[in-house]
Amino acid sequence: DATCLLNSGIIHITCTGFQKETLYYLRNSGSSLNEEIPDGYNRCLVAGLLSPRLADIQPTSLTQEEQLQAVLSAAVETSSISLLTRCIKQWIAEEQPRSAPNLRFVLEWTWDKVVLTKKDFDRLCSPLFDGSCNFIDSQTLQSLQHCQLRLSNLTTVLNCFRKEAKELTKQGLVDLSNKLSVTKLLSQYASVVLWFCRCGLLPDNPDEAMQLTRPYYNYQLMQHYYAERRKKLEHLSRGKWNTCSLMIDNMICQLGDRVEHLWKRDEGGTGKYPPATLH
Repeated sequence: DATCLLNSGIIHITCTGFQKETLYYLRNSGSSLNEEIPDGYNRCLVAGLLSPRLADIQPTSLTQEEQLQAVLSAAVETSSISLLTRCIKQWIAEEQPRSAPNLRFVLEWTWDKVVLTKKDFDRLCSPLFDGSCNFIDSQTLQSLQHCQLRLSNLTTVLNCFRKEAKELTKQGLVDLSNKLSVTKLLSQYASVVLWFCRCGLLPDNPDEAMQLTRPYYNYQLMQHYYAERRKKLEHLSRGKWNTCSLMIDNMICQLGDRVEHLWKRDEGGTGKYPPATLH
């Protein structure tokens, strides 16, 4: 944006810029995307929205499928999800000869993207939990944020498939629902890891390794606190009501026995909140 002061008055100038214009184009592309793949790819390439590895590759040397994958990736990375959801809705509604193959292609591409993103996220997270990393740099944090955003956007795409799907077999519906649930859980997990990083609880380090000047996970202190609260409730109840009345205990009970067994597995774990470690 710019403001110019002239003899005749003040002129306000607004220019969206080529990147914003390209994003607008992506968000408003409909089921005609297949016919506009070369144009969409070239727009994204000029706008710098594609992967750096594609910068030196001639568009003519790529297949139409490879160009489409690049455009879909740009849409997910820039949160232009309406490109995918709009296509999904129109292809399902139109029931044209190419609709089914297009839907299958986008669904398989979306799930492959989830798998690749999880691998990237696991690779970034590994040093945070194995003690090999003492601090997290801004670049790693940014990469974690990108993975979380990507998973969130892919969840939106799969949710659109789940809502709009009409003619699916029982097994097909189960598979789609499972993929949606897994992607949603991965997105939530990524959000939790980011929260721990921002709060200084990750990377994980032995308490005795250094004198920390930031908040850290003090299991002994927390375990003592909750144990005392449970003893107090047991004393007050005198057998008249359920002593499992701490809000956190009731929340954990809703998750079933699996959490209790998991927390008992760690050395010093009691099966109750808090867990012995953050792993």
